Amino acid sequence: MMCQKRFAFFLPIVLSIFLATVNSFAQTPIPGTPVPEPAPGQDEITTQQARLELARLLSYSKRYDEAIAEYKMLLKDTPDDFTVQAELARVYYWKGDETRALTMLRALPQTALDTESALVLADIYAATKQYEQATALYKRHLQSTPNDDTTRLKLADTLSWMKQYPESLAQYKQILAKHPHDIQVRRRYARVLSWAGRTDDAIKELQMTLKPTP
Repeated sequence: MMCQKRFAFFLPIVLSIFLATVNSFAQTPIPGTPVPEPAPGQDEITTQQARLELARLLSYSKRYDEAIAEYKMLLKDTPDDFTVQAELARVYYWKGDETRALTMLRALPQTALDTESALVLADIYAATKQYEQATALYKRHLQSTPNDDTTRLKLADTLSWMKQYPESLAQYKQILAKHPHDIQVRRRYARVLSWAGRTDDAIKELQMTLKPTP
């Protein structure tokens, strides 16, 4: 009789400890269990973000007209968005409409131009023989990104078209110091040497590009 009373007394306590232990295990994640995804609404992509991403992907796929249409729809809602304007201008440039791209990029504040847009503007200036504007943008970019040899080559070419031969040759030499086996750069270097009246040097450089490869 005494045992039954003791059992009845301890039973609620044992059950309470058992349930607490089970509850604790239930709340502890099992190793390797995937973390639950955010609830709906916690990581939403807005319509503007989706349209901007679509416009970019269309432009990367060279579906320029479709990309332009998406950018224009974006600008209906945010007409003062410099980023969207600059990206649209780049798409016009890739499409071959340099005039419209130039007009749009020149209308933007210089501080609003991202790196790619500034280089596109420089390329348009160079293509339309506005060499001083082009070289200014190329030089500004190289101040912050001196290892961009593609832009340095454009600067060297543009300076040569301006007949600024010593500065142009210095840019070519800087590229060749890093890429001595680049035949095309060396041939362009030789061409500018000839324009500068350094015929013998030009001959040597061209001969180097015509040697049989070992």
